[in-house]
Amino acid sequence: ASVENWRGLFIAQYEAGNAALALATDKRIPATPYLQLMNDPPFLQALASAYSAVGRNGEAQTTLENALKLIFAPNAKGLRRTIQIQLAGLLVAANHLEPAAAIYAQVLADDKGNAAAWQGLVGVQHTMGNDQEALKTIQSMPPDLYATAMRDSGFEVTVASVYQADK
Repeated sequence: ASVENWRGLFIAQYEAGNAALALATDKRIPATPYLQLMNDPPFLQALASAYSAVGRNGEAQTTLENALKLIFAPNAKGLRRTIQIQLAGLLVAANHLEPAAAIYAQVLADDKGNAAAWQGLVGVQHTMGNDQEALKTIQSMPPDLYATAMRDSGFEVTVASVYQADK
């Protein structure tokens, strides 16, 4: 009946690369600890990741949305941002670009140093055909983050495409 033990088992199975086994474990968790785990952001993040790993992206999205409705401890801002970025990625994969862009922008409003949010926002803006906005976003990136992001070949191609669209 230990919440910590069930969380630990589930996360260990997922992190060992066995999402299907982790999801089978999820079904075995007794009701009382399960209710507590449904209010535990790290568990919900792992659960959403396991759902994604087995192709259950709708359930992953719902799980992340539920996690973001929870109250996070003041020292858990990084976890909240990580969950937001994960949710935005799922939205992009489902071609829900406007909500994904809004999440990336929200993360950046709170944390200008979040490279994943900068890259995600530029990518979404470009995919939506908003290359002028993407160009503005690129130009407003902190120089050190821009330099780091440009080491990612996918981001580099996106930036080149934005510049090409701008001629």
